[in-house]
Amino acid sequence: MDPLSAVENILGHVECWPSSIIDLSITDSCTVSVIKFTAFMYGNNVPVEKAVDCFVACVGIDCYYVSFAVKDWYSTWDKLPYKTHLHSIFP
Repeated sequence: MDPLSAVENILGHVECWPSSIIDLSITDSCTVSVIKFTAFMYGNNVPVEKAVDCFVACVGIDCYYVSFAVKDWYSTWDKLPYKTHLHSIFP
């Protein structure tokens, strides 16, 4: 199964996702985009490996940074679920 379909099985059809997440996942791979995309995936209980695969497939890049960053944010939020995190300061 392709990565987007795997995530759609969890979140529902991509057309139902917030447009800001769709925009991030197809146009941008900067740090802010990775954090926002990861926060959306984490908040919707998408397993970390599926989130990484989906982001890589949508953006079309496969780099160590993306995989590391997504896994690192998941780990941070798992350890500190009630703390305000950096993603919340980005509009």
